[in-house]
Amino acid sequence: MEPPVFHDSEHEAFHYRMLAERRCTDSYHRALFYTLGLSKETRAHNQELFDFSDGGIKPEGLSAPWQTGGSTCICRLAFNLWNGWSQTGEERFSTRMNFLIAMLLLTFLKRYVCAIRNILAIML
Repeated sequence: MEPPVFHDSEHEAFHYRMLAERRCTDSYHRALFYTLGLSKETRAHNQELFDFSDGGIKPEGLSAPWQTGGSTCICRLAFNLWNGWSQTGEERFSTRMNFLIAMLLLTFLKRYVCAIRNILAIML
């Protein structure tokens, strides 16, 4: 198995710290904590998304006031990878293909915005 590719050093540190705290490195925990570690918001609010005392996800965290469109997408993917969970009535948002498309779009937009900022900085 190849080592995972992390978004940044904070993502990597979070992933390994959560695995160490849970003392579990099965594929479910690795997928959950890798995915929740993708954004600053989900890393900061991981206690609202995962119950460390009984080892389960907290779907009610999806309606927390700090959630954004991107963080909600990340949480839905993490929960789905954990145990196939999908929000009742919102199943169409919980398919892995929808997650992949959303993540690719977010990655493209992030790079595009950074490129525009760099170009403007050079021009101004």
